[in-house]
Amino acid sequence: MSDTDTLAAFLHLETEIETRAAAQKLRDSGALKAERDLPAPLRMPAADAIVWAAKALLRDPVSGVIGQAWGKLRDVQRFMNAPPEEVNTFTLQDHEIALSRTPSVELTLNDAPSGIVLRFELKIALVLTSASLRIQNRRIIGAECGDLRGSGSFNLGRATIAERKSAPFRLPARLAFTPGVALG
Repeated sequence: MSDTDTLAAFLHLETEIETRAAAQKLRDSGALKAERDLPAPLRMPAADAIVWAAKALLRDPVSGVIGQAWGKLRDVQRFMNAPPEEVNTFTLQDHEIALSRTPSVELTLNDAPSGIVLRFELKIALVLTSASLRIQNRRIIGAECGDLRGSGSFNLGRATIAERKSAPFRLPARLAFTPGVALG
């Protein structure tokens, strides 16, 4: 996995083949039948559109999600008052980063709102064995990471569009955050 891989890639929704497979899974799940306002002939194209929209909601790089979580840690707040030119190092041992989002999309028909709003649920749990953060001028500017493992799911109601449990893998040895992740 690279530092630019997205949440979509983590959940195996990156390639067209993976995206089409997820759309088929959604069609087969029956979740769209619960949307009584969505006529049956539109359910197949709607499943495709929903998965492509869902993929667009997952554009954030995994490294960015990790960096944002680190920026909110109470333990790094002590570097808020460090001189701007000073580069500090903060080491984390085994730690978990949890992400939960509930994005939604409204289906449109002929560019008009349909009133059908679909709510998704994204859950990601990442466990890093270690990380050494470089902090300067109230920003995390980089990190050296150990192994990462994680799991995640992306659902529409009871239908799972994508899910993953990973074996441990290595992020790039060094992550760079430009212009840096703000603390706080």
